[in-house]
Amino acid sequence: MAEAIARIDEQLALRDALLQEKDALDQALSVSSLPGIGDNQGPPLEDRAVLPDFVSISFSIDQLTTALDKSKLEHARVQSLAEKLLEVVNGAKRGLLALAGLTIGGVAAAAGWDIYSTGGEQLIANLDRIAELAERVRQFALQ
Repeated sequence: MAEAIARIDEQLALRDALLQEKDALDQALSVSSLPGIGDNQGPPLEDRAVLPDFVSISFSIDQLTTALDKSKLEHARVQSLAEKLLEVVNGAKRGLLALAGLTIGGVAAAAGWDIYSTGGEQLIANLDRIAELAERVRQFALQ
C-alpha cells in the first residue's frame, strides 16, 4: 500500500513540475520578445520559425499533464506523450541555437541572433529542464 501511495505522489509531483516549467517557459517567451537596448536584435521571437515549436511544447505538456492526472495511468500513452515532448523540445532547442548561429555542442559560429541579450539563454535552460522532466516521466511510465 505504501508503495502505491509513493507512486501516486511521484506521478502528481511530475505533473506539477511540468506545469511549473510550462509557466516558466511562457514567462521566458514573453521576456525574450521584448526589444533590447537599441533594438538591433532583429525581429521578435514571435516572427521566427521556432514559434510553432513552443506552441507544440505547450500543447504536449497539456496532454502529458492530463494523462498524469488520471488515477489509472495508461503507461503506454504516457510514455508516448513523454517521447513526443522530448522530440519537440529537442527540435525547438536546435531551432533556437540555429538562430543564434550555434550548434548543439555550443560551438560558436556567425551569430545571426543575439541569444544572450534577448533572453534566449533562459529559453534554452527551460527547454533543458522540460526535457529532463519528460525523460523522468518516460522512465516513470516504464515502471
